[in-house]
Amino acid sequence: VSTSVDAMQTKSVNNITVIDMIPSQIEKNKGLKIVIPANVSATWDTSVTTLILSGAAMERIKSEVTYSSDNKEMKLQVKENFFFADFLTISGMKVRSNQGCIFREITLKDNSGYIIAEQK
Repeated sequence: VSTSVDAMQTKSVNNITVIDMIPSQIEKNKGLKIVIPANVSATWDTSVTTLILSGAAMERIKSEVTYSSDNKEMKLQVKENFFFADFLTISGMKVRSNQGCIFREITLKDNSGYIIAEQK
């Protein structure tokens, strides 16, 4: 019996923190996306429909999420404009991956590592 080491598995993702910059960029009705780059062998686990939000901006975001058709983008709806240095900590996320994924604290301007936050 052989076991594939490449089998996709569901893995919890550590919390991430999004911090708005100056000038503020996260605005009502524009949305916020958390993106897994195309070259990373992982997709969001779409069975997760609601996230756990905390931080100064938690009331400015809806906790329900939607996903892109390729499951590489998680989309959150912004209810109110953020202010400079507003931060949002997101938890409860999961990915489908055959490798470990490292998620770290990010800001809107940070495009390194495995995920980025950008305006929709």
